[in-house]
Amino acid sequence: QMAGSMCPSHRNCLVRFGDSSLPPLFLDPILSYLEGHRVISAAKATEIRRSPTPRMLLMKSLTRQGATAFDAFFLSLVHSQQVHLAETLRPLVSPGVLATL
Repeated sequence: QMAGSMCPSHRNCLVRFGDSSLPPLFLDPILSYLEGHRVISAAKATEIRRSPTPRMLLMKSLTRQGATAFDAFFLSLVHSQQVHLAETLRPLVSPGVLATL
């Protein structure tokens, strides 16, 4: 659990992102990034991979991970070359995170 709870706009954005009708997410590199940066546990990553609705479960898990999980998800998209999806989150990402790109 990361410091502080996630703000409603970030939470709502992630919930919408869980919609499987949106462009597909390549989950493996996202999960590897989030696990490597200790945003989600190895056990949670495995649970998500095995889920019939992995995308929805990932978003639900992220909303419970505190204030910095949204930015970490954005970075996981950038680092896995899913920039088209990352761009949709960019307006809500912390300026300090954008400055590192």
